[in-house]
Amino acid sequence: MKRAAGLVLMATVCLSAGEFWDEKRYTELTEKQAQHLLTKSPWARSQHTFLSPRAGSTGMISVMVHVRFETALPVRQAMAIVRVSDLPLTSASAQSVGEKYYVVGISGLPRHLTGPAPYALSEEAVLKFKGRAPIRAARSTVRPGGRLFLYFPREGSPITVEDGAVEVEVKLPQFTIQQTFRLKDMVYHDKLEL
Repeated sequence: MKRAAGLVLMATVCLSAGEFWDEKRYTELTEKQAQHLLTKSPWARSQHTFLSPRAGSTGMISVMVHVRFETALPVRQAMAIVRVSDLPLTSASAQSVGEKYYVVGISGLPRHLTGPAPYALSEEAVLKFKGRAPIRAARSTVRPGGRLFLYFPREGSPITVEDGAVEVEVKLPQFTIQQTFRLKDMVYHDKLEL
């Protein structure tokens, strides 16, 4: 009987425990925790996909694509810890850009897919919701190494927790990236962070 009560208590404690980003100040995070925030958290997801090869090649190419909300405060704080340098946002401009746009970063794309015309990629990028119109990307940029940044306007289309989930969808010539984020999981210090 005591053992069963102990297991119930232990399960209750485990279920009520928050994530490390909710329990610590960001300055107390380790580099490993910051990397976790940047790669596998409510603000960052990975997608393993296969795509057909370029002309003249055979077989399928395996690609691991990473999708992340760059303007979310926990992501920006984690970047400061690991000193990420490929950002299109400086610390001074991050807040300004973040007030105008939801910026989604996508890495792991083969260079030939981001190509010389990244503006065309923004035409095929949307944030989708259940029960309301999608938000289309206003523009895009490609950084060295093929890292793609998509800028979705905040004005006129604010995202709220009540939207439930947001799906990032980018249609590329050889495959489509689709990654869903649960909005209630993206609340940080009582504020939805995107």
